[in-house]
Amino acid sequence: MKVSQRLMKGGTAIIVALAVVGTLAGCATLCGGAKSPLVGSWTMTASMGGKDFDVMVVVNPDLTGTAESEWSGETVELENVVSEGNAASFSCPDLYGLAFKGTIAGDTIEGEVSSDYDGTFTGVRN
Repeated sequence: MKVSQRLMKGGTAIIVALAVVGTLAGCATLCGGAKSPLVGSWTMTASMGGKDFDVMVVVNPDLTGTAESEWSGETVELENVVSEGNAASFSCPDLYGLAFKGTIAGDTIEGEVSSDYDGTFTGVRN
């Protein structure tokens, strides 16, 4: 009987740990259940290495999303999407390793973009 009680206590600890991890994961992305200001469809213009190019970004309510560049025509998955208050960041490793970090103000976003070169970006919500 004591072995069964230990297993039940261990199982309970695992369930509690999973619940805590799940809660923290949700809070890291959408704290308090509020919709992230990053959610939506964005047209962003990045300036890097003396050139400007557009990137279309779509961010879903669960903070997954895609990016498509005008010059490659391919659509890739966003990674490492973080939205905290009006600060946001995400990366596109499969799109030339681009990483965006910016500040949202209503329907605009601006910040820094990096890859082989560092630069800036601006964007508007579509």
